[in-house]
Amino acid sequence: MDFNSDYFPLPNEEELIVRYEQANSLGSNVLFEEDDYVHIIMHYLMKGKHPEAHLACEKAIAAFPFSPEILTDFALVLIQEEQFEEALETIEKAEILSPNDEDLLLYKSMALDGLGETKAAMELIQKRLPTSANKSPLLNQLGNLAREEGDFVAANNWYQKALNDDPEMADAMWSLLLVHEATETMPNIIPFLEELAFANPLSKNTWLGLGKGFQRLALFEKALDAFEYYLALDPKAGEGWLQKGHSLMNLQRFPDAYNAYLEAFNISGPDPDIYVFLGASQEHQKEYVKAIEYYKKALKIDQEWDDAWYGIGMCFLSQERYIESMHYLRKAIALNPEHELFWLGLAQAEWKTGNVISALEAFEASCNIDPENADVWLDWSFIYYDQGDYDRAIQLILEGIDELPVEAELWYRAVIYALGCGRYKDAINYLENALLLDFDKHIVLFDFFTEIEMQKTIYKLIDKFRTRNNTK
Repeated sequence: MDFNSDYFPLPNEEELIVRYEQANSLGSNVLFEEDDYVHIIMHYLMKGKHPEAHLACEKAIAAFPFSPEILTDFALVLIQEEQFEEALETIEKAEILSPNDEDLLLYKSMALDGLGETKAAMELIQKRLPTSANKSPLLNQLGNLAREEGDFVAANNWYQKALNDDPEMADAMWSLLLVHEATETMPNIIPFLEELAFANPLSKNTWLGLGKGFQRLALFEKALDAFEYYLALDPKAGEGWLQKGHSLMNLQRFPDAYNAYLEAFNISGPDPDIYVFLGASQEHQKEYVKAIEYYKKALKIDQEWDDAWYGIGMCFLSQERYIESMHYLRKAIALNPEHELFWLGLAQAEWKTGNVISALEAFEASCNIDPENADVWLDWSFIYYDQGDYDRAIQLILEGIDELPVEAELWYRAVIYALGCGRYKDAINYLENALLLDFDKHIVLFDFFTEIEMQKTIYKLIDKFRTRNNTK
């Protein structure tokens, strides 16, 4: 819920908050101005400090009982606290003082939705929509309500109307992308976003949304172009530099990604997320010492930043400092046991130190969280193959293929395991599937069999596909 999109903090807001909190701690009866209370309440709301916001509302209402703005803010606080009936009562009081306030209309619909009266909330908004002077927030709220009802087609239509009315409406853009991500229809929204950008070339929000849409489709070059347009409109937009950095990372342009993240840092200042991104870009350049420095800076801000612990662990893993790696990876897992990559990293470190049982347990934990990670199946099954348990190795790799039937590398690994235990007929079947999916990846076979040409049937089949693919 983008409840504070129109809120801009005062230049001296922190000073105001200090004075307010000092007055509270001393039990002082110092009165603040009505506008001061509005900023105090919104400050706490933006920080997610609902009890403090609630107390500030009570003090503000005691001082200004007939202020529609303070009553409106109190209604929002109550909604955030899920006290929906009390919120409706407060809104009714505010409506007497300000009957045409569209913020009150939005909050009333939120409260009704919270009470399970979503259809009533939609009817309330639609009734006001034709005469509204500012339709985009109402259209966006209709999208939110439709999404609550599970009607994603209607939600899509409402969000698009909101953006056509106001291309800069960030909440509508974000929600539109979420709808298409949830329904796996992201390609369908790209033409709309491209048309929106063409019609509104100076809309930063549109270029940002288009870039994020391309990112979700793994079209990183196109995403990069969209973010470049965004940054041309606002070179000081930290979000633009961050997203540019993400696209560059996915394009494996790691030095450029580092520079983009550095720009974001220079704009936004110290932030654990940005420190982690800077660290990751250095890690991918094998600058492990510099990467660890950035990860540690993130931890100085927040000791529970799990990605930073993981990053340090992976840097040590890459340097073959396995014991140190396991310490940091276990810390990451303790903070977030539901992250499959944390378990995968630990599994690899345990394996390298010869802790086979612990490695197998970690691989299994990673797989249980995300069975669609090919690396887990490849490494997990290889432990059994390495120990001579070919049946279990083949069983695991075939389970991986069930999860990822178009992952060619899994099929090639099945070929390797089958050849390793003399199951030549199975190996041929697996190889045909692998070659059909991705001929070029057949070179992984040479990592296991330096003289693959000695396997005449295998070599003949590869040569047949080489001719078919005009590959020399």
